Amino acid sequence: WTGPTYMARTIDGGATWEADKKIFDTGSNDQTIGNVIEVLPSGTVINFFTHLSTLGWGGVKLGLIKSNDKGATFGPVNYVSQMVVTTTGTLTPDAKEPVRDANILFDSAVDPESGNLYVVWQDSRARNIDQVFFSMSTNAGNTWSTPVKINKTPTSPNKLRNQAFIPSIAVGSNGKVHVTYYDFRNDTNDGREMTDFWAISCNITAGANCRTAGGWGNELRLTNQSFDMLDAPVARGHFLGDYMGLVKQGVSGVRAVYGIAVGPNENEMVTSLIP
Repeated sequence: WTGPTYMARTIDGGATWEADKKIFDTGSNDQTIGNVIEVLPSGTVINFFTHLSTLGWGGVKLGLIKSNDKGATFGPVNYVSQMVVTTTGTLTPDAKEPVRDANILFDSAVDPESGNLYVVWQDSRARNIDQVFFSMSTNAGNTWSTPVKINKTPTSPNKLRNQAFIPSIAVGSNGKVHVTYYDFRNDTNDGREMTDFWAISCNITAGANCRTAGGWGNELRLTNQSFDMLDAPVARGHFLGDYMGLVKQGVSGVRAVYGIAVGPNENEMVTSLIP
């Protein structure tokens, strides 16, 4: 089996489309997942994806291919980083029930002014649990900063309360970079698995170094109150929705859309403005 990446392109605003074409061939027993297009201010087209391999080098990598002719052709693959994934994904802290998360996925963003590229993903290289890692490129994806854990989840004796999962990233006004994620920091041993949604930022235009954990701060709790992850419907794990995201909103900041569990087998989609 094989799982190459295909793309179709429009050059007239969607009125017509060119024939689909293969833009990255994984070869046998490999595949991509989560292909995401970003366009730099220069017009360079970047296609990010997770590369899964069962043979050869094995494992999971965050890769990209680049086009300098508006998507007509793409160059060779380049890799941001190995993605060190857990075999279980996120587990609730007490009952250890699986959460359907973003275990092999990622999110990406581009600064429309500077052209800086940013990615976040779940990674277990720090403590063998899922946490949020970040990398950036200032040269159109040619080279990438060393991955760094950026979530601000406090340390807990219960290792699973240190997890952070389903990260999203966007660039707001004045180049400020925003990241959101869930964690279990407010969970207690009361039979529930209490969960919250958080935002942090890195103000790169104000001199913050986003390549370091210390460059990230201004943590903001977006959930009004903690919710019980065990209430979330089960779809190969308690499922809030793993394809969530952020979008720039005017000059005010970014807007987040995310899921919370509001009752047994019932989720609700919530939106919050992050300044």
